[in-house]
Amino acid sequence: MLWLRKSMRWMILLSVIGLNAGCATTGGSYCDIARLIWWQSADELDATPPAITRQIVVHNETVAALCR
Repeated sequence: MLWLRKSMRWMILLSVIGLNAGCATTGGSYCDIARLIWWQSADELDATPPAITRQIVVHNETVAALCR
């Protein structure tokens, strides 16, 4: 039973460390981090589904409005 408690403690500790390793803080404002998304060619734009295209356009409009 003692080995089970020790192994559970190690599993919990490693889980907490693993979960926290994915958390990173970034400095600066949204405008320091956000970048416009561009297509490389007209063919790439044509191949992009309309819903994704609209999301990219909204993102680019948001960056343009907030980061003038």
